[in-house]
Amino acid sequence: MKFVIILFSLSFVFILNLSFNYNSINAYGHTLFGNNNGSAVQIQKNGNFQVELSTIPPKPLLYENTDILLRITSTTGDELIELPVYLSLVKDGKINNTSSLSNLTMVRGGHYNFNTVFSDSGKYLLFLDIRDIYYTSSTLHFIFELNVDVPIIDQFYDMLKTFFMNYYYIYIPIIILIFVLIFRYHKKQKLIKNGVR
Repeated sequence: MKFVIILFSLSFVFILNLSFNYNSINAYGHTLFGNNNGSAVQIQKNGNFQVELSTIPPKPLLYENTDILLRITSTTGDELIELPVYLSLVKDGKINNTSSLSNLTMVRGGHYNFNTVFSDSGKYLLFLDIRDIYYTSSTLHFIFELNVDVPIIDQFYDMLKTFFMNYYYIYIPIIILIFVLIFRYHKKQKLIKNGVR
C-alpha cells in the first residue's frame, strides 16, 4: 500500500510541475557544425581581412547578457591599429535594440566586444562591414549567423507539458486503472499470505 501512495504522490508532483509556466529557454550562439573551421568559433575571410566571432557563454541564455567577441586580423600579417566597422544585429529584418553596439565603431588593436540580450528565439544575423582604409578603400561585408534555439531537453519538456495539459482525458483514466490493478494485486497477495483464496 505504501508503494501505491508513493507512486501516486510522485505522479502528482510531476504533473503539478508540468502545469507551471516554464520560461527558461537557451540560446545557442553558434553551432558546432557547419562553420568553416568545424569549431564553435566562426571564421570568415574577405579581401585582406579575417574576422572571428565567438560568444560568452558559448550557449547563451535568452533574456540574459551575452558577450559577443570579434577579432579582426589582416591576412597579410599587418597589424591593425584602428579600423572603422559598421555593426548591426538583426532578427527578421529588425535591428536588435537590446544590444549595446552602435552602428559605426572603431575597432582598436583588432578586437571588439559588445554585450547583448536575446529577447526571442530564432536566427539572428550580425552584419559587419569593414571600411578597408589599409588596402583598397572599399567596404567589405561579413554576415555571421547566431542561432537562438530551444535545447532538445526543453523541447521534450514542452511536449510533455503540452500532453499533460491538453490530453488529461487520456492519461488520468490510465493512471486510475494502474492504481486499481496495483491495489487489487496487493489485496490478492495479502489474502494469499493469510491463507485465504
